[in-house]
Amino acid sequence: MGENKERMLRNEWYLDEPDLVEDRRRCWRLLDHFNATGPDDDTEREAILGKLVGRLGDDVIVMPRFQCSYGTQSTLGHRSFVSHDALFMDDAAITIGDDVRIGPRTQLLPAQHPVDDHARRQEGWERPLPISIGDSTCLGGA
Repeated sequence: MGENKERMLRNEWYLDEPDLVEDRRRCWRLLDHFNATGPDDDTEREAILGKLVGRLGDDVIVMPRFQCSYGTQSTLGHRSFVSHDALFMDDAAITIGDDVRIGPRTQLLPAQHPVDDHARRQEGWERPLPISIGDSTCLGGA
């Protein structure tokens, strides 16, 4: 494991590196399969999610089109529901509790970028900050 991947996993400032690129590509390949499933392919979607996310609770429903950066940094609690077009940029841990409802097009974006222009644009530094959504929470538009 590369130094910057270790830094990312510790929620420290890090730079992109080949290990992270390959992890994202693995995630995107799984997402391509997940998002291409048909309306009656619930079992296939669940199997793909089991390979994609760090922890998948029982009776979880995630509607396509789902997007994430790595997958392995996300955990989905029991009986949680994620509606269409959700985006989890899981550079940091994204923890979804039990019985959570997430509305359509919800974005969970834990990446923090430096205010300093040089560090952000030319060097590419970023730092992930974990997101945790507690049990029985509802996130969505009204």
